[in-house]
Amino acid sequence: MSQAMTENIQTVQSSQTVDYTDQKRVVNSIAMIMILVSLSMLFATLFLGYTVYRVSADTWPPFGFETISLTIPGISTLLVLLSSFFLVLFKSSWLQEKKSSKYFYFTALAFGFGFLLSQFQLWASLKASGILAGSSVFASMVYAFTWIHAAHMVVGILALLWISTSLKGFSEEQLTKMINVEKFWHFLGVIWVFKFFGFFFF
Repeated sequence: MSQAMTENIQTVQSSQTVDYTDQKRVVNSIAMIMILVSLSMLFATLFLGYTVYRVSADTWPPFGFETISLTIPGISTLLVLLSSFFLVLFKSSWLQEKKSSKYFYFTALAFGFGFLLSQFQLWASLKASGILAGSSVFASMVYAFTWIHAAHMVVGILALLWISTSLKGFSEEQLTKMINVEKFWHFLGVIWVFKFFGFFFF
C-alpha cells in the first residue's frame, strides 16, 4: 500500500472520529439542557408557590416567626459563588494544561462541600429560631426548597468527583463531561442566588 493511500485512510479515520466526537458532544449537550429545563420547572414551581403565599400574607414574616438571619444564607451564597468561580478557573487552566488546574479543582470541590455543611448549619439555626419543618406553610416552603436544592447539590458534588479523572490529562471525552458538569453546577449556583434574595434578603 502506497504512503499516499495510507495517509488518505488515516485522514478519513481521523475525520470520522472527530465527527463522532462532535455528535456525542451535541447529544450530551441536548440531554443536559433537557435536565436543566426540567429542574427549572421544578424550582419555578417552588418559587411561584412561595411568591403567591408571600403576596397574599397580611404580615411578613408570618405571625409567630422572626425574620431569618442573613448570616448563614449569606455565607452559603459566598461559598457557592466561590465554588463556581474556581470551577471556571479549573476548566480554563485545564484546557491550557497548567499544573494549577489541580489546585483550582480541589478548591472548587472544597467550597462545594462547604456549602453543604452550611446548609446543616442553616437548618439548625432555623430549628433554634422555632421554624420547624411542617410547623407551618412558611416553614414547609423554606425546608422544602433547601432540602431539594441540597439534594441536587449532592448530585453536583458527585458529578465534580466524576470529572476528577480529567486531572490525568486532556481528552475530548473529558471535555464533554466537564462542560456538562459545569453547566449543572453553575445552574445550581444561580438557583441558590435567587433563593437567597427571594427567601432571605427581601
